[in-house]
Amino acid sequence: MAKKAVIPNGSWPALLRDEYAAAYVGESSVEAFLARVGKDWPMPWKERGTGKGKYRVWRKSDLDRLIDPELLGGDPPAL
Repeated sequence: MAKKAVIPNGSWPALLRDEYAAAYVGESSVEAFLARVGKDWPMPWKERGTGKGKYRVWRKSDLDRLIDPELLGGDPPAL
């Protein structure tokens, strides 16, 4: 079953794990987000491990630059 993307209570952290990154960019699920990583969304800032122990994290600022490059005054990060 697909993991539901949820928005955390309060403010968004600077580093986003799979679930938070998916919710932040408005994807319907973590799986939908991961399917677009490297195409529409950047590769994780850090990635370690394999299988269920895999750790991936995205920088919110990298996602922000893709969502609205003009907002942050720069070009979107390379995919």
